[in-house]
Parts: sequence; C-alpha cells; structure tokens
Amino acid sequence: FPVTIEGRKEIADKIDEATEAIASQLSSMSVAIADAIGEEWDKQDKKDVQELLNKVEDFNLSEIEPIQIEVYKEGVSAGFASISYDPSHEMLSVLNEWAVAWASERGLELAKLSDSTKQFLRPTIEAAIKDGISTEQLKKNLMDQYAFSPERARTIARTEMAFADQQGNFAAWEKSGVVKYKRSLLGTNENHGQDDINNANQGVIPLNQAFVSGHMMPPYHPNCICSLIPVLRKKGKDEK
Repeated sequence: FPVTIEGRKEIADKIDEATEAIASQLSSMSVAIADAIGEEWDKQDKKDVQELLNKVEDFNLSEIEPIQIEVYKEGVSAGFASISYDPSHEMLSVLNEWAVAWASERGLELAKLSDSTKQFLRPTIEAAIKDGISTEQLKKNLMDQYAFSPERARTIARTEMAFADQQGNFAAWEKSGVVKYKRSLLGTNENHGQDDINNANQGVIPLNQAFVSGHMMPPYHPNCICSLIPVLRKKGKDEK
C-alpha cells in the first residue's frame, strides 16, 4: 500500500532556508560573470562573441555542498519515517557517506549551468556588438537578462533542493529493504508537463525501475513539485 509521508513541514522549512542561501550565492556569481564579460569587452577592439562568452566560467557551487548534504540527510530521515522504519547506526553512517558522495557528483552537473547561461547571453552580446554600446550599457543589459535574474537563481536553488530531498528519501527506502515499489504523484500548484502526467499515470512500478520519462524520481524539470511515495507491496486482485 502507498505510505503517506508525514511531518514534512520541518524539512520544507529547511529546503526554503537552503533555497534562500543558494539563490543569494548564485546572484553574486552572476554579477561577477557580468563584470568579467565587461572587462573583456573593454580589451577587444574587434568584438568576438565566443571570446566574450568564454568569460562565463563553469559554476563552482562547492560552497553549497553542506546545504545539499543537510537536505539529503533530512530526506533520509523523512524517508525512514514514512515507512515507520528504525535504521541502525551502521545504516545511517552508510547513508551519510552516500549524501557526501551524491553532493560531490551533483556539483559536477551544476558546473554545466555555464552552458545554458551562455545560450541565454549570446543574443544580448550579439546585439551589443551590432549596436556598438558602451561597457556599462552592456553590463546593464546582461544583468537585465533572465540568465542573471533572481527568478532563475531561485528556480535553480529550489530544483536542487528537491533533488537532494528526493535522493535522500529514495536512499532510505532502498536501504531499508522493505520498499519494493514506488508511485509518482502530481504536485498541486504547477502547470504539469507531459512527463509529470505520464509518470503519474504509470501508477505503481518497481522501486528501481525508471518511469516512462526515463527519470527514477522527481524533479522531472525545473521547479517540479511532483512527489514520490513508497509502496511496500502491491494490492492483490482480491484485495480492496
């Protein structure tokens, strides 16, 4: 039967706290990138789009790893609580190691945010070259873009916290040995994409099987608030 996750307010508050911290850090990094592009702009006589975009370095978000690890661990605790499972000290130690390893691996994925940032900025830089604007105007135009906006920073932060939380849940269920299946549920306050709907419609599937979208668990897209619930066993045909 599906087991409803209880007591989520504490972890939700923790995720909100982490979101604010990450959003602030990402916003600061964005300012530094805009300044670096501005400096390169001043150096170039003949403006080169790619050379300017090369100033967008890989995102180094190692400073947020402790926050990700904390949320992952909270997810582990919530995962065990959702199935009324009392983990051993040894099991928790292993899961703590998993949290550190996952956060480090996830950091490599976050570095790739620079690729999408370049895509967002390219049209602005191309237009700046065509119009021959000043350095200060270029920096202003860059900072006005979605790539450097508080909205994007918050989207990234909230999505990453969702990843950490869900990974912690899943690790607890997997390590317990009692959760055999899972089910994806739609969130209540979002415009659902096709992946969200298809995965929810798939119903109960084995814990280590991917959903039709190819995902093992939410989030399926930025700002996704779909959730995953553990299922200890499937209902038999004669059960109601």
